[in-house]
Amino acid sequence: MITASGRDHQERTAPETVSSRTSAKQSPPRGLTTRLAPIRAVLNAISRGARRLWVGLHRVSRYRRLFDRVPMALYLTAPDGTILDANPAMLQLLGYPDKKTLLRLNAFDLFADRDVRRSQMAQIEQDNVVRDYEMQLRRCDGTLIWALDHARAVRDASGRVLFYEGSLQDITERKRAQKQLQQINEQLQALIEASPLAIVALDRAARAESSAGTPPPNGCSGTARPKSWVAHFPSCPKRSGRGLTRCANG
Repeated sequence: MITASGRDHQERTAPETVSSRTSAKQSPPRGLTTRLAPIRAVLNAISRGARRLWVGLHRVSRYRRLFDRVPMALYLTAPDGTILDANPAMLQLLGYPDKKTLLRLNAFDLFADRDVRRSQMAQIEQDNVVRDYEMQLRRCDGTLIWALDHARAVRDASGRVLFYEGSLQDITERKRAQKQLQQINEQLQALIEASPLAIVALDRAARAESSAGTPPPNGCSGTARPKSWVAHFPSCPKRSGRGLTRCANG
């Protein structure tokens, strides 16, 4: 038989029991927090690693876009000659239909003279970089082109070369123009040397820069020509190259 006082006691103790149960659910057992700490640390590390990985992939993606879109031939090669990467401009420069075909080759095979690559590698090993390095390369169809190379070595923490990264510029037309100009100059010099007249090249101050043909007067011949021919022709206007030329030719 439950009396009124018993019911009052149950009503007073019931909220306390519920409150204690709720508190027990909210507070983990003693020592559990300590046991979970390493797991939380691992999860936090994974989260930080995932963020770093995402940032790294984003940077790689941006680099990849720049590498592929820049209108200059770019490449990565290993010290043994393995071609690691090349952008579309590099494929166009060498005339290869796709990257897969180019990557099957060895970098040494692209050089008209394999010793040139060895010499370049030796220079990079010493200076870590080469600039304006002229070389002849062989295109896919076998034709030779001249290229200007800028390259540097990428090393690991111990200083060992991992790969070379560089850029190439086609200078074939420039080399062809230089050769033609040299041939023209040689022909012109031959004509001047064979001329029976004294021919003098003057600057704006009427100083002789070069001469050829009949030896100059006053016993000056060969390479021992004076810096100024004006002194040998006092009757000529000193500021008139045309007048000096008339005097030299009589």
